[in-house]
Amino acid sequence: MKLTDLQLDGYRGFESYTLNDLARVNLLVGKNNCGKTSVLEAINLLTDNGSLRVLAQFASQRRQRGFWFADQPDRNVEILDVSPAFFGYRVKPNAKFVVTSNRNKLFNRNKLFMETVPINTVGNDQLYIDPDIQHVTRNIGEAPTVGLQITASSLKYTLPIFPITENGSLIYSDQLRRYTQWETECRSRFLSTTPMHPVDIRNIWEKVIRERRETNLIDALRTLEPDIESIHLLPGNWSMDNVLVDRQSGGPRIGIGSFGEGMRRLLDLSLALIDSANGVLLIDEIDTGLHWTVMEDLWRFVITAARQSNVQVFATTHSYDCLEGLASLMQNDPGLAADVSLQKIERALPQAVALRGEQLPMAIEQDIEVR
Repeated sequence: MKLTDLQLDGYRGFESYTLNDLARVNLLVGKNNCGKTSVLEAINLLTDNGSLRVLAQFASQRRQRGFWFADQPDRNVEILDVSPAFFGYRVKPNAKFVVTSNRNKLFNRNKLFMETVPINTVGNDQLYIDPDIQHVTRNIGEAPTVGLQITASSLKYTLPIFPITENGSLIYSDQLRRYTQWETECRSRFLSTTPMHPVDIRNIWEKVIRERRETNLIDALRTLEPDIESIHLLPGNWSMDNVLVDRQSGGPRIGIGSFGEGMRRLLDLSLALIDSANGVLLIDEIDTGLHWTVMEDLWRFVITAARQSNVQVFATTHSYDCLEGLASLMQNDPGLAADVSLQKIERALPQAVALRGEQLPMAIEQDIEVR
């Protein structure tokens, strides 16, 4: 499913906002706190049919508490504040947000609708029942006041209504965590600025081996270190120390961590692109840890890999160097321009300012403010 446009209504800081003319690779730019990361989150929720796993992932990055069972001190339930997902940052009865894509398409239109309903209007046959949620809410002194109702156009069944406390807290129990992997036609992966978890690296590495994609990883790493010849993973406890590289110049195999943060970022990007085949990859601050001199090569790798794996990419940046690198690539390799769109996010406007790939060199040359 390729997203050709995106409409946000009532999501986070957007009362109503539109992105048009989306391409295979989309770079989101704009001032701090303009909502670039919020757009990535909205796409993540949309493509995962409103999965609470995604909502909990973002909530845990902002405000998170824990509850420990007195008789089981090793057991912990997360208490997540989901109120920032709603415009006005309040969870109240009949609050809602809607994320829509491909509005002008008949068959692959996609829509996610999340609304809170008064808990006293929800029957027990509709409500998600979880003993852990009931136990935690009794002990923290917060009673559920609303239920979260999730509707997605591509879901083929009806979800229960999930209880939310008066302070906007979602009790994310183990049972609920297992329940949140529901059906989706196009799953997305969110790559944040923090390094990929070693377990994720291990799991994707198995896919790399099965599909014989090692060359893709090596090509990516050569963006920073042309001397790299091969890459290997050691068994055992998984960490970056287990990722070793051979160099064409010879010598012992070296841990990839020795090459710095940028090399780790390239490894994460290349693994995520392989793992997101036929889906959507969302990248926050794509240039994290990377020097301005490699920006053009970075974008060439991302666009080429996105084509190869049939991935639609949405990335953010604060760096003008990152944008200049993309514009330089469009000028030097115009055959890639059709797959690129730049989206300037400004909340004061009703929609993002969109530029096609072939327009970027001229925008940079005329010093048009695109950050």
